[in-house]
Amino acid sequence: MDPVTEAAVELKVYEDLAKRIDHALLRPDFTDEDVAAGLRAAVDGGMGCATVRPSDLDFAVRMLSGTPVAPGSTAGYPEGGQTTGVKLYEARDLIRRGVREIETVPNLGKLLSRQFQHIETELLQMGRSCLEAGVTLKVIVDHPSLTEDLKVIAMKICKRCEVTYVSLAASDLALGKRILKDVCRMKVSSGVSTLDAALAACAAGADRLNLENATAILADWRERLAAQPDPGAGTPSI
Repeated sequence: MDPVTEAAVELKVYEDLAKRIDHALLRPDFTDEDVAAGLRAAVDGGMGCATVRPSDLDFAVRMLSGTPVAPGSTAGYPEGGQTTGVKLYEARDLIRRGVREIETVPNLGKLLSRQFQHIETELLQMGRSCLEAGVTLKVIVDHPSLTEDLKVIAMKICKRCEVTYVSLAASDLALGKRILKDVCRMKVSSGVSTLDAALAACAAGADRLNLENATAILADWRERLAAQPDPGAGTPSI
């Protein structure tokens, strides 16, 4: 089954949603205690990944060791304005420190200037570094300045550059499904703040959800599952 089709499979048990969540711990005002609490929540909630600021990665790798939660971080974040060399150094430094998933941003100014070769060269190098290290690369194509044609071009570049996930706004999932097809998986980077929105995004093809309020959404998911009738109830015993 291809990644997009797999993502659209109906969610039936708690883990079906929990493992799709990237718990975002990137707020600039987070203290060490805030990050630790977020990492504990990711483990307790059975989430797929916890994404921390680069300066918190060593701590996250230690704290998540022995758990199924992947330690993630960012390179070239939040608007991709660093030089290619700096981005590559950031990515390789994160890999050396034990990151399992890296989220990056194409250079927004270059993309708006239609310097597509710059974008592709940069992502190709970063993608190769991640592929060789067995690290998942996620590229954010979600910014209010991007027109639909630029989003399409950016997604096509991602398809050629060893990118695993393309992060999109929830409103762009239909476009992403059409362009990315079975080459890249889709992640929702914005537009999901409730359980219903999360379930709708998954039904639309999202394999990952970037959430800051992941704990609250998963609590709502537990309640909804508990309220569902037992399919075996009322069946006569043999």
